[in-house]
Amino acid sequence: MTKKKNNLITPVNIGIVGYGIVGQALAYCFSISEVKGNYNISFYDKYKKSAPLASVQKWFQTFGV
Repeated sequence: MTKKKNNLITPVNIGIVGYGIVGQALAYCFSISEVKGNYNISFYDKYKKSAPLASVQKWFQTFGV
């Protein structure tokens, strides 16, 4: 993470694979008003309309996870 000129943390990319009960709970935790804007959330689920798996995996490859 890097800091912007106004000392705010730049948004962090979060990729969630599987958007069932647990995936939705994780997305909710990172989207509540207190932390909203600090995270970019993308999810993939083969049973639901979602981002392509390759775009979610791209974030993991960027950080070597």
